[in-house]
Amino acid sequence: MDHNMCPVCKGSKKCPNCNGKGYKMEKVSILATAPWKLKLTGRSYEIKRKTCYTCQGDGLCPECHGTGFIEDSKSEMMAHIHEKFEEYVDSEAYNKAKQLLDEAINQNGKHPSLLYDLGQLLSIKGNKSLLAGKKEEANKLWNQAIQVFEEILSIEPSYKEAYLNLCVIYHLFLQEYSKAIEVAEKCLKLFPNYYNLIGLYCMSLNKINEYDKVLNICEEKIKGIEVDNDPELECEVVNEDGEIIGTVREQEKGGYLVCMGDAFLGKGEFVKAKEFYERAKEIPSWSSGIVIDKLKQCGEKIINH
Repeated sequence: MDHNMCPVCKGSKKCPNCNGKGYKMEKVSILATAPWKLKLTGRSYEIKRKTCYTCQGDGLCPECHGTGFIEDSKSEMMAHIHEKFEEYVDSEAYNKAKQLLDEAINQNGKHPSLLYDLGQLLSIKGNKSLLAGKKEEANKLWNQAIQVFEEILSIEPSYKEAYLNLCVIYHLFLQEYSKAIEVAEKCLKLFPNYYNLIGLYCMSLNKINEYDKVLNICEEKIKGIEVDNDPELECEVVNEDGEIIGTVREQEKGGYLVCMGDAFLGKGEFVKAKEFYERAKEIPSWSSGIVIDKLKQCGEKIINH
């Protein structure tokens, strides 16, 4: 990205604490969305504002937002297009969203950010078609999305969210687990601690009976997140009702525990599986829904055996 010296602060970066905006942005993870609005990047984020305690909302040098430079006009334009795209998708105006992206791509070429939004749109429309009972149409849309995300990676091989989107489509939508694993392993070579992808990777491995591999990976990752200082792991997780149900760190740990429970369930070790599901249940963000169903399944297996 090209940067130009800010003509207002001359690069002095006034009030870097709030980046000259007068407020700070706080990322808060959001769990559970309507299926047709699924954000394929894994965790989506709600952005909250907090008044800057340094400038008390004055926001010195708003032109450069306290960074000392201004972004090139193309970056600003891309951000505007994405914002408008999100508005269309949230209101389910998919034709307008597609028209917006088509025009932007014609004018600016196949920029990865534009292609990413296009892939998201195709995936969302696929989910919507599936809910309407149009499986063939859904598969067609998902495969089109795959082509878009693969094109992104041909332009920018380190675009990790594109890998994740591919894994989501292969695992959740098409049930092509071997392909999901192949994509995940390519990504994890570049980003070994990409938590969202690791969870999908383990889920796919369980589907092809690679249970011991899952147990080894999850055990290692649980130890890792317990000592990882990544601030994102401390973000609070809220549900759609706005209730705080824990942190990202707890959410990730719960996911690994569930994957380990699934592995033991697949191995026929039902008591052991129940133990890991119970551990996951103790984590607020995993205390209902899928874990409850898995515990019930384990109980039935134990009784029958």
